[in-house]
Amino acid sequence: LSTKLDLNARLFKDRYLTLLASYSYFDRIKNTFFVDLTTLEKTLTANTYDQDTSSFDQYLVRAEFSKSTSTSPFNYQLGVDLNYENGFGKRMLNKAQSIGDYAAFLSLKLQPGARMILQPGLRYGINTNYKAPIVYSLNVKYDPMESLSIRSSFAKGFRAPSLKELYLEFVDVNHNIRGNENLEAENSHNVNIALKY
Repeated sequence: LSTKLDLNARLFKDRYLTLLASYSYFDRIKNTFFVDLTTLEKTLTANTYDQDTSSFDQYLVRAEFSKSTSTSPFNYQLGVDLNYENGFGKRMLNKAQSIGDYAAFLSLKLQPGARMILQPGLRYGINTNYKAPIVYSLNVKYDPMESLSIRSSFAKGFRAPSLKELYLEFVDVNHNIRGNENLEAENSHNVNIALKY
C-alpha cells in the first residue's frame, strides 16, 4: 500500500510552496505447510522459522517555501524533511525497530554581479540513532567572459544507515542478508571544479 500527496502552489508573485507527503505499508505473511496428498489436509510445519509475518511502514513529509525569480539577485529555498520508518517481525532484531530522520534546510542563491552566482546551503538534522552533523555546501559560478565559465563546489555529506541495513535478518536458500547494528554513519567531503570554454 502506498499513498502520496503532491502539492505545488504559487502563493505570491514569486513565492512558491511545495509539499510532498507519503505513507507506505508493506506486509508479508509466510506460512509453510505439510500437505497430506491423500486427504489434502494441511498442517503448519513445526519449525518456527517457517512461519513469519513481517511488516514495514514509512511516513515521509517534505515541505519547501521558496522565492525564485530570474530578475532578482537574491532567491532562497527553505523547508523541512521528515522521515520515520517502523519494522516488525521475526526478521527484525528484537522483533520491532524504528528509525527517524528529521531535518530543516536553507539554500540561498545570490547574484552579486552579472557574471557571478553564489549558492550556499545549510541542513540541520536529527537522526534517532546517530548524531547528525550540520551539513553545508557552497556552489560558485563565475563567467569571466562570454565564452568561458568556471564552476566550483564544496559540500559536506552525511548518510545514516537505513532500518534494514541495521536490523533486518533474512536468511533462506536464496538469501543471506544480515543487518549490522554496529554500522557507523557515513561522512564525506566533496570538491568539484569545472572549466568550460
